[in-house]
Amino acid sequence: MADTSDIAGSLQRLVDRADIEDLLARYARACDTKDWELYRAVFTPDAVIDYTKAYGIRGPVAEVSTWMAKLMTPDYVPKTQHMLANVEVTVDGDSGSAHAYYINPDVRSDGAGGFGLLLNGGYYTVAVRRTPEGWRIARLVAEITFSHSGDLEQVQIRQVE
Repeated sequence: MADTSDIAGSLQRLVDRADIEDLLARYARACDTKDWELYRAVFTPDAVIDYTKAYGIRGPVAEVSTWMAKLMTPDYVPKTQHMLANVEVTVDGDSGSAHAYYINPDVRSDGAGGFGLLLNGGYYTVAVRRTPEGWRIARLVAEITFSHSGDLEQVQIRQVE
């Protein structure tokens, strides 16, 4: 017969892992939809966000979310898409960590009516904490490992008959 306490602990770790992966997905969706209220909600009130290795600033949630909202306006950066992969999650009671690769294509205005593509790839290193509202990010560090800027091309798909 299986040890039920071990099964219960294993199930809780799986639930925590899924909850933390969902938290990271909400972070990405908040960035892409420019939902700065949701962005702030994925962090603990005392969280530190560090984008200094990704063209950005380091600071508390209020400061960084204000900076993001001014930078990622619909006119300047109308479309972004953060995709996460190779997500590793570690949980230790009410705290944990995650490491995830990201690919982030951004459509950016050139200021003259045209648009370009900025493609960034890198990884997030995240510390998380369980709160009464669920898991929240206590620290997020983004690091770019590659970046490419170029023309934005619309490819025409040819119908095959």
